[in-house]
Amino acid sequence: MVTLDDPDFAGTYTVEPHSDGTLILEPVDDDVGPFAATLLRRAGARPLTPKEFAERFGDLPTDDEG
Repeated sequence: MVTLDDPDFAGTYTVEPHSDGTLILEPVDDDVGPFAATLLRRAGARPLTPKEFAERFGDLPTDDEG
């Protein structure tokens, strides 16, 4: 486990190795870390529009489609 003091990321996380060699920090508590909108804003990104999503990913199966 690792504890971060940064105001936006403060909290305790478990460290999980990813198959590509990177590490993934998984919050121990549900209220740790920034919201997705905060991360997008920091990166200068935005959510895809429904049209952009469809163009990029096509028709994805739903939960009831095996």
